[in-house]
Amino acid sequence: MGWLKNLFKTKKKINFDEIEYFLSEETKDKKSEIESKVERFRENFINFFNLLIKDFDELACSEFEPVILEDKRDISNIVETSRKNYCLNSKKLLTRALESIKKKESPSEMNSIVLEFFNKLNKLSRDAQILLNPFEKQMKKISDDLKKIKNEIDKFETFLDSDYSIIQKENRAKELIDKIKKNRLNRKLKENKKKEIERQIKELEKEKEVQKSIILKIKNSAEAKKLKNLEKEQILLEKQIENIISETNYLVAMVSRQIRKYLYSNEIDKKEKLKIIDLLENPENLLKGDNKLFEKIIKDTKKNIKKIENDERKRKKFLEIEKNVMDSLNKNVEKYKEIGEKLKENIREIKRHKIDTEKEELKISKLNEQIQQLEKDKKQLESEEEFNEKEILKDLEEILSDISRKEIKLI
Repeated sequence: MGWLKNLFKTKKKINFDEIEYFLSEETKDKKSEIESKVERFRENFINFFNLLIKDFDELACSEFEPVILEDKRDISNIVETSRKNYCLNSKKLLTRALESIKKKESPSEMNSIVLEFFNKLNKLSRDAQILLNPFEKQMKKISDDLKKIKNEIDKFETFLDSDYSIIQKENRAKELIDKIKKNRLNRKLKENKKKEIERQIKELEKEKEVQKSIILKIKNSAEAKKLKNLEKEQILLEKQIENIISETNYLVAMVSRQIRKYLYSNEIDKKEKLKIIDLLENPENLLKGDNKLFEKIIKDTKKNIKKIENDERKRKKFLEIEKNVMDSLNKNVEKYKEIGEKLKENIREIKRHKIDTEKEELKISKLNEQIQQLEKDKKQLESEEEFNEKEILKDLEEILSDISRKEIKLI
């Protein structure tokens, strides 16, 4: 018939923000009655514990006849010690239990305290029963009062499972509400944090564009254009120097064979000879220094050409080109010096017009690092797991329905 009961159950829709008020309205009258019952149970347990304390005081003060066994042994001292320990330990348990219950512990905690106390005291009573036979009346009184406590515990547990369950359900409902609130708050905080990260990234991207614009402006400036022309001029002048060196190498190579023959066939000062060989091997040096030594060796070679060159064709060729070689060398020296000066001046101008974007490029590099870290933070934020709120809301609906005996739908 459960389906029939559900068919006629009142249906009610509640907004999430109204749940706590709804709970309060549904439970406030019941809670007052339940709390009164809890306090009555608390008072009953306190009374029973105080009654037991009196029982143990009576047991501790009771007189008894000497206990003589069949073999004539007197065990009165053993019985006395057992009674003393039993009373002392039991009253300690009772005192601790009373203190805990009077602290207004929650019903479930109070139930645990009472149960723990009862089990420990019950065990002490069973262990002491045989030796304390001389105190049959007092032990029976303790046993009867323990049974009363056990009956009260059973009633209390039944109460917790029935009437008090509404408080437990209310507490569970509040736990779920808090869990949902925290989840929604975290979600909102996470969304705000994500928006803040995106805003920061946007600002940094704007700053990057500013720095790029500054670099572009520098590169398109009159100074940059001037520098570009100077750099082109630099390349052109360096190429001209290379051509002069190449032509000088060629000119020296044309007369090198005959000069070497002259050097090795005549007695010439050793230092002078080494200088000439160095010029033959490194003709570029002719462009940097005095050419008189080289001019002299060519003239000396010309005077002695018949002695050093047997091949008439080669002698004739040397005689035809030697003057031209020297003239061309002198011209090359002049051009080398002239272009060299231009080159030095051009280098000075390049240094003067040098543009520097290092500061802006360093800023862009640092901005990229910041953006990468923010992107990483954003990704980490997006990867954080969230629990399924739908399942919790479903559980909450069931609890609210159970408490109110209405079919609750959260909207």
